[in-house]
Amino acid sequence: MATAGDELRNPVTGQTLVFRRTAADTGGELLEVESVWEPGGAGPLAHFHPSQEERFTVLEGTITVEIDGERRELAEGDELVVPPRTPHSMWNAGSGRARAAWVTAPALRTEEFFAAAWGLAAAAHEGEQVDGAALLQEYSDVFRLAT
Repeated sequence: MATAGDELRNPVTGQTLVFRRTAADTGGELLEVESVWEPGGAGPLAHFHPSQEERFTVLEGTITVEIDGERRELAEGDELVVPPRTPHSMWNAGSGRARAAWVTAPALRTEEFFAAAWGLAAAAHEGEQVDGAALLQEYSDVFRLAT
């Protein structure tokens, strides 16, 4: 279980998550993280969350977003709300670091998903065989690939 201040780093995407307020901190109402994207990292596949809303506020740099088939750039101060069941993906296509405050509501099992997914990415990065399909099945309540 994550606690405020914990960090997860995804070596595949170059993304780091810093937990600010966890499900335990908010009674499950929301999860708040700060996301840091290093330049040149790969973005996640287009995905959606069946029953959660996400809110992003860009704190630094520029983030490229594809939401419901439309691509756009978000700069410092820009906000984005992603409603439940809306396909989206975001990444840092710029030459400098990008950071955003990111709130997921309700929290559900998102912290567990992040820990499992980032762990799987680290294992794959080290050349280990991983089972991404099992991860997607286990956490289908909080994360689904858009097809």
